[in-house]
Amino acid sequence: MITHEFKNFPFIIITFILVIFSSVILLLPIQPLYWLILVAGLIFIFVSLLTVGIREGLLYLLVFIIPFHLGKFYIYPDEPSLWIGIRIIDFVILSLYILWVAEILGRRVTEKVTVSKSASLFLFFLVLLSFVSCLNAVDKKQCIYQSLILLRGFLIFFYIAHYPIKKQTLKTILFILIAGALIQSIIAFIQWHTGSPLGLEWLGEPLKIDVQRLRIQSVFRITGTLPSPNMLWFMYMDFVLPLLAALLLFRMKILYKIVIFTIFVFCFFVCNLTFSRGGLISFFTGMGALLFLNLLKARFSMKMLIRSFFIITLSLITLFFMADMILSRFTSYDYGSLAMRVPLMQIALNIVFSHPLLGIGAGNYILVMYLYDVSVSGITSFFFYQVHNLYLLIAAEMGIFALGAFLLFIFSVLKKGWSSLIKKSEGIASVVTMGLVSGLFAFSVHGLVESISLGRLLMLWFCCGLIVNLGRTSRFSGWLT
Repeated sequence: MITHEFKNFPFIIITFILVIFSSVILLLPIQPLYWLILVAGLIFIFVSLLTVGIREGLLYLLVFIIPFHLGKFYIYPDEPSLWIGIRIIDFVILSLYILWVAEILGRRVTEKVTVSKSASLFLFFLVLLSFVSCLNAVDKKQCIYQSLILLRGFLIFFYIAHYPIKKQTLKTILFILIAGALIQSIIAFIQWHTGSPLGLEWLGEPLKIDVQRLRIQSVFRITGTLPSPNMLWFMYMDFVLPLLAALLLFRMKILYKIVIFTIFVFCFFVCNLTFSRGGLISFFTGMGALLFLNLLKARFSMKMLIRSFFIITLSLITLFFMADMILSRFTSYDYGSLAMRVPLMQIALNIVFSHPLLGIGAGNYILVMYLYDVSVSGITSFFFYQVHNLYLLIAAEMGIFALGAFLLFIFSVLKKGWSSLIKKSEGIASVVTMGLVSGLFAFSVHGLVESISLGRLLMLWFCCGLIVNLGRTSRFSGWLT
């Protein structure tokens, strides 16, 4: 059946989007496999027109491609290390906003849309400061690009926070998130089993498979489709694992609980194959936050005490079966990786003290860090990595005001999620909010020992937008019926 949206949709908008998309692709030096992605994308658009509608279909596509970082088309193919390129997600976001504007201009919108203004303003201020930091940048081209992808993060957050999510829409989003986590975990598990990145670099990320010596044997640290082992946990699983655990607290058929529990255990097992110490710490932080929110929300009722006991048992079971693997990562020699983090933090602090207001430019940390290296060993001469602390990286590259804006943004989102949990009773929206807030706590702790440019944290911006959105959404009930 053709949707009502299809019958009344202005086809000139659809044609415009397809023409722009195709024209840009034709101008870029791309691999043949990307043509398959282009054809699949065009088919997807027309299938969406005939089913759920183009705007909702593109939303689901956005949710699906976030964990995989699909398709980077390099603008400067001779300098891939600069990370300058266009992704499929950029076209999806552009299309969503064009459709949104067309909808607003095409008819009167009587429904009042409310959103956390403070979170939006803090994030917008952060984006503005990122562009301003380019004044101090050695490589202004890189700085502008990093600022643009941070702007993309703002657009993801703002769109998700405003989208009118209904019960069925939320169910579909959850299904896609769970399916994405399962697919990503299966890819990572096969990488571990074969010791190979499986040739998935064409998806857009230069995959890095590390060989880690644990006690008496060498093991492969897997990445999935993300750039490094630690990033699989930091950029994605920090949010997914607490969400899966929270869904197990919701009333549903036992078959669905068994499926979700199985996926949770499998995802946690695969995450441990990254041998990320920060990931393990963030996991138990997220589970602790979920336990706390669960108890406080129910005011220590007997039913919630039983559910909380389930959370504790779940965590202990997963810890028990993987205890040897976990302990080996903390007790084995790590080739100085942990010891080097302290001098890296000192270098970052030296940059902050030298450029407290504007920083040294987004994306320019590695380019100038050697100028601030006062360590005896001259660590930057042989250890070419940025500081493993997200907050110090923000302050060093964009200044202390940018760090303040980011912290205020996180705080405002957590506050919105907290207030919605206190006000709402049982329901799927409440459970999802609890899982996402716990995931945001886990991510915030993980950021103390891990870092990456803010613009690439797509899951962060999506989850924050969803927390804000669910904070103003009426109560949902039921499950996949």
